[in-house]
Amino acid sequence: MLNIDWDIGSNDGWLGFGGGYLGSILSGIVVYSIARYQDLEEKEHKNSVYELLPYFNIDGININKEDKNFF
Repeated sequence: MLNIDWDIGSNDGWLGFGGGYLGSILSGIVVYSIARYQDLEEKEHKNSVYELLPYFNIDGININKEDKNFF
């Protein structure tokens, strides 16, 4: 029969591995939440700009500079 002696590593090695693994999961969650927050803020900003757009759109107005009753 085969008798293999598996050396599973030291405790501090496994602690480092587990800390790195857990840290990467937590940083992924933080990155996802920040990206989602920024996306929602950008959509809210675009909506507020589009709400103001009809009030500042003057492309359809025919302005005659010789008209003295303009302002």
